[in-house]
Amino acid sequence: MHLLEGEVFELLLDGRKCGLAVSDAAEPQQIRCFVTIRPVPPADQLHRRQCLYYMEPVVEDGNVLTAEQHCLIKQAELDGKK
Repeated sequence: MHLLEGEVFELLLDGRKCGLAVSDAAEPQQIRCFVTIRPVPPADQLHRRQCLYYMEPVVEDGNVLTAEQHCLIKQAELDGKK
């Protein structure tokens, strides 16, 4: 698969694709961060570099892990850096 430079940039910076992003039931255009529980408005969803917890979704056995599982992985990663 070949991606254009702009497409790669979009994939890397899209917070909607974060493993810790949870859809907001009240507002479908908005996501919440599983870690901070804060809403992430559409205007702020493209700022991965500002978020310590951003991670690409992990797939195991053909299924994407849950936000809870992503949180455990990220926490272990951050603890390992201390």
